[in-house]
Amino acid sequence: LGSCPGLACESLSQPGKVRFVADIINHVLHWTPGVNHSSDTLYEVEYKLYGKSPWMAVPDCTGISGDSCNLTYQTMDPSQRYYARVRAVSGNCTSGWTRTNAFSPKEATLRLSDVSLSVTDNTIHVSLQQLILRVGNETVSYKDMQKYGRQYRTYVKRASDNLQWESHEIKFDIPMLLWGEQYCVSVEPRVLSRPVPAIRTKEKCVTIPKKDESTGIISVSVGIVLLVFSATLLLGTLLLCAYIKQPVRTPAILVSQPGSNGHMSVALTPGVPGDLWRSVAKCNGQADPCHPQHCQSA
Repeated sequence: LGSCPGLACESLSQPGKVRFVADIINHVLHWTPGVNHSSDTLYEVEYKLYGKSPWMAVPDCTGISGDSCNLTYQTMDPSQRYYARVRAVSGNCTSGWTRTNAFSPKEATLRLSDVSLSVTDNTIHVSLQQLILRVGNETVSYKDMQKYGRQYRTYVKRASDNLQWESHEIKFDIPMLLWGEQYCVSVEPRVLSRPVPAIRTKEKCVTIPKKDESTGIISVSVGIVLLVFSATLLLGTLLLCAYIKQPVRTPAILVSQPGSNGHMSVALTPGVPGDLWRSVAKCNGQADPCHPQHCQSA
C-alpha cells in the first residue's frame, strides 16, 4: 500500500454516527472513528445553516484527534437550523464527509443550572437558576432558547407521599406544608408546545420547623376574647331593645278621680300650669270614655 498512495487514501474510512448531543446552551457534535483508523488519524469539522449557505470550517475543531467538537457558539440562534459534517485526515489522505441531520437549538435537552430553596413558616420558596452563556457583549439564556410555553414541573417528596407542583415562573412558593416534615424538591423544565427531552435537577431537601405552640395558645386566647366581647355586645343590644319596647306608663300629671255621681273624671293635678290644661274632660263610663263624643267640658 505504501507504493500506492491513491489506494491508501481510498481505504481511509469516513467517521460514523455523526450527531449532535445537545442540551440547552451546550451543543456538542459527536462521531465514531472509521473502521480502519490509526493513532495518527485526525478530524476536521465544518458546519452550515440550513439551505444553500456555504460550509464553514471550525478552527477549534480542525486537525483534532478527539471524537467530539463543541459547536455551541456556531449554533446558538434558536430560529435557525444547522448541519455539521466530519471527515478523517491521515497524512495527505482525507476521507469522505459524514453529515448530521438538521439540528435546531430548540431540540436541545432542557435543563436548569440549579435550584435554591428557602423556608418561611410552612412554605417553601423555590428559585430556579437558568443557564447563561456569555458571547462577547451578548448574553444567551434558557429563556432566549425557549421563548414560549416554558413550564417547570416540581417534584416534592416526603416520607408519607409524593406531591407534584407546576409553575410557569422561575420563582414560586409551595405553601401549606406539614409542620415538622422534611421535603425534598427537584424540578424538571418543560415546553408545552412540543415534546422535548429534559433533565431533572438533583434533589435538595429542607425541613419545615415544628409549629410554635405559644403561637397557637395566643391565637386561642385572642379567639376567646373576641367571642366574649361579641356575646356581651349581643346581650347589651337585646336588653336595649327590650327596654325600648316596654309599655309606656300614664303620665303622673294625669290623675283619675271618682266623681260624685259614680262617674270617673280626669282632673288637672295641682301645680300644673294652667296654660297646659285649659279644660278638664268629664266622661261618662262608656266603652271609649275619652272619645270627644262622650266627653263634656268641665
